[in-house]
Amino acid sequence: MIEGGSVFLTTLLPGDARVLFEWANDPVLARSHGPFRPVDETAHQAWFEVVGQDQGKVVFAIRDKEDGRPVGWLQIANIQPVFRSAEMSLLIADLAERQKGKGGDALEQGLRFCWRELNLERVTSFIFGDNPAARALLTKFGFQDEACLRRAAFIGGRWHDITILAAFHE
Repeated sequence: MIEGGSVFLTTLLPGDARVLFEWANDPVLARSHGPFRPVDETAHQAWFEVVGQDQGKVVFAIRDKEDGRPVGWLQIANIQPVFRSAEMSLLIADLAERQKGKGGDALEQGLRFCWRELNLERVTSFIFGDNPAARALLTKFGFQDEACLRRAAFIGGRWHDITILAAFHE
């Protein structure tokens, strides 16, 4: 467990499978971080059973500190130990828990994990389309624009740019 001020990060627990399945099949949530594609329960369960075995990825549940329920997820993927780099994404999926600092708290704990435990030098994140909240959060924690991939993602019936940002260990 990695504890922050308002949330804590844990590995995924068996009881999390259901809520993650619901979040994956919510078109509005899915489109905030990529194109929506429904996931059937069998495929989701197969993914859930092996997600912790992928050495190139760490997936955390973001849990409310008050009651321990999952409010989102944070993923560190494409972990490259030789290059000391990875990609990070997060989502506060519980809409009632947004704008309460939980995303920032989770991002801070995730970056701390990257620097201290994974010994990374660089963490990259991607913003799909125009997402001022994501940009504000990432820049608050030291991420800087690196590139814009124009018309790189087809989401919700439209083409969107993908902005690449990166943070570096200091």
